[in-house]
Amino acid sequence: YPDLVVGAAHSNQAVLLRSRPVVNLEAEVKFITDAGKIDMGSRDCVISTGESVSCVPIKTCLRYTGVGVEKKIAVSVKLELDTKKQLSSRMFFLSREEESVWTQDLILTKEVPFCKSYDVYLIVSFSLCTILTFLTLIKLQPNIRDKLTALEAKLNCQLPGSEAMLSPV
Repeated sequence: YPDLVVGAAHSNQAVLLRSRPVVNLEAEVKFITDAGKIDMGSRDCVISTGESVSCVPIKTCLRYTGVGVEKKIAVSVKLELDTKKQLSSRMFFLSREEESVWTQDLILTKEVPFCKSYDVYLIVSFSLCTILTFLTLIKLQPNIRDKLTALEAKLNCQLPGSEAMLSPV
């Protein structure tokens, strides 16, 4: 991309407009489930407390292209789980229990897809389901409180140091 100089006749002034290559970054994040549903009855994962939990893999893929861009670039990636419920997240990374945000710096190669999968689990709260007065039996059943709000994941990508460079037009 060539730089551009613009001037006006008889003004004795010109403006230099610097250009830079444009990186086209494609990013994708998706839940890997059968028929798009998470089976709450399936407790295939175990957390550090020994509790069996429902879990699902999330896959992220990144790929970049561009004319005049470097063969390799650094990218800061931030994967956030359950973005609609930020105050009380219902999903966490299995390898980083009780964390719902994963930040990582990556080196990507031009036109080569980089994919990574993360196992995430759903937190289960206990609610009082049945009280049998005569037997004074209290039965607790695992239950996610909010089943109506969709589970979402958000993938943010940024070129390191891009804040100090030229801002986009």
